[in-house]
Amino acid sequence: GQIVQLIMEYLPLGSLRDYLPKQNLGLGQLMLFAQQICQGMFYLQSQRYVHRDLAARNVLVENENLVKIGDFGLAKAIPEHQDYYRVKDDGDSPVFW
Repeated sequence: GQIVQLIMEYLPLGSLRDYLPKQNLGLGQLMLFAQQICQGMFYLQSQRYVHRDLAARNVLVENENLVKIGDFGLAKAIPEHQDYYRVKDDGDSPVFW
């Protein structure tokens, strides 16, 4: 098969997990980030992909008004004839619950 590679820009503010404790963000700022994350996940779904590892450590902060979803290492394409992705093996997902 074809190897897919993704190049992402370097974002010096780091991950949302590291950024949040260092900042005193208001509810409006947190809601803005939440909205952007939701929009990013909606876009991935519209392109028939599932991220499978969304976490604050995988959300990158570009500036005080913009976050981006990163780390697509576990992303999977949703097959054309299905509306969902089914996990096949226990080791195929970062967390089982």
